[in-house]
Amino acid sequence: MRKSIKKLVALASVGLMALSAIVTVPNVASAESSKEAQEAGAADFDEAGEYNAYVLFQVSESWVFRNQWFEEETGRNSDYWNQINSTLDADETYAVEGTVTDAEIKGNGTYTIKIEGLNGSASYPDGKTPSGEPAFSILGISTDIPASAKDTIQFTDVSVKIDGSEVTVPADLTYDDDALADPQTLTLTLINTYHEDYPQITGPKVPNDSVEVTFTISGFNYDNPDAVAPTEEDAATSDDTAAAADTVDDADDDSSTPIVPIVVVVVVVVVVVVVVVTRKKK
Repeated sequence: MRKSIKKLVALASVGLMALSAIVTVPNVASAESSKEAQEAGAADFDEAGEYNAYVLFQVSESWVFRNQWFEEETGRNSDYWNQINSTLDADETYAVEGTVTDAEIKGNGTYTIKIEGLNGSASYPDGKTPSGEPAFSILGISTDIPASAKDTIQFTDVSVKIDGSEVTVPADLTYDDDALADPQTLTLTLINTYHEDYPQITGPKVPNDSVEVTFTISGFNYDNPDAVAPTEEDAATSDDTAAAADTVDDADDDSSTPIVPIVVVVVVVVVVVVVVVTRKKK
């Protein structure tokens, strides 16, 4: 009888411990997302509204990153937001070289978000990618568009350039399940090694200087006339403008060259006149 009671007590204790563990395990996603983000996710999608697209970026090994906009500690409302960060060999997050360009989504159109000026800060500590290790852990387009727009919003013509060289992007991409769950916003996944089942880019190199993502978004009830993809003609015009500017600079340099000799001659003439006048007075 006593043995039976002891077994029951032991089983009850194990059951209580298991229940306690279930109750006390924190919801990591909820803990990380801000109140502002949860409100954004709970809102209805506004087809006439304006939203934002942010660079989501994490490099393996060097732990250089730009996290989701909605994260409480490193997101849009934190001191770490407008910079590229790392935690390599440190207990605290710190800034590394690099600047971020996000996009304001104001209607249907083509937008570009990018990170540039890394100057090697995202490279592996020894400068080499370990064999078999992915260059990126995460790359994506993080938006504050509510998940209710999942079947309305469409991302198409997504292209990625690393250090100016284009990499192959799968035709079909997917939204990040974690962001859909909490705070219920849309994050388009380009790379996520934590979810290998997602369609994603494979085998990109570690960026030395820049990562650029261009995409076309639709689903709004209005178009953004300024959100257009750059054309080859635009690039040619830009090159011509730069060349013209160089020509003007060269012309300015050429026209200014004779000034110094003329001034020197004038000074010499003045000195000679002064000397002659002095001698006559004597």
